[in-house]
Amino acid sequence: MKKNNTSNSLFQKELNSEIMKNENDTIYLNSWAFLNSDNTVIPHNFGDDINFSFLKELTGKQHKKYNKKDKKINYIFIGSILCDEYIDDFTKIWGSGFLYKHNLKNKPNKIYAVRGPKTRDYL
Repeated sequence: MKKNNTSNSLFQKELNSEIMKNENDTIYLNSWAFLNSDNTVIPHNFGDDINFSFLKELTGKQHKKYNKKDKKINYIFIGSILCDEYIDDFTKIWGSGFLYKHNLKNKPNKIYAVRGPKTRDYL
């Protein structure tokens, strides 16, 4: 099967453009993943756990699990995490979806991509 480099490189170009605008060396990431005190992932659920490795691999930047008290631009990538608990005015969505139908009261800052057509239609 031939790999589709066009969509991958476009995704990475957009992502890097967005994230590299961030002058900080730390990227705030929203995820169900659990972290140790040294910011390493405690294995729990592959789909949630991979967020931190994925972001580090694409950007080379360090990550920190986002807390709404931080009030900083934060990203949601992989997982069924779209809910008011994780979304605020600073959240940018890059591919997540809903676990169940949910009426979002909080609106994200920007939506670049979602997991699939059901999430897209719902938003």
